[in-house]
Amino acid sequence: MNPRTTAKLILSGLLFSLLSATVSTAADAEGNVRMSRIEKAGAEQSRAAAPRRIETFHSEKTDSWLCVHVSPFFCTGLFPTLPTTPDSPKAPPQPARGR
Repeated sequence: MNPRTTAKLILSGLLFSLLSATVSTAADAEGNVRMSRIEKAGAEQSRAAAPRRIETFHSEKTDSWLCVHVSPFFCTGLFPTLPTTPDSPKAPPQPARGR
């Protein structure tokens, strides 16, 4: 390749990246407006005043959907349930005595 053509390509690439960086910086600077303390406090109070909506959880619908679409491990009737408390040993094991 001709050295003059290579230099033009490199120069045009540098100018394009400089132009792109300038445009992105200028666009970012317009949206970056600082708020005063009073404006921030008002914005935080208006956000805090909105009541949260309480969602009810329907486990039977969720479990059936998970069983059908995700994995059979979410199906309630396929696998036996484990007991909640394990059986404790009747007597502690006796250590072996002797030499």
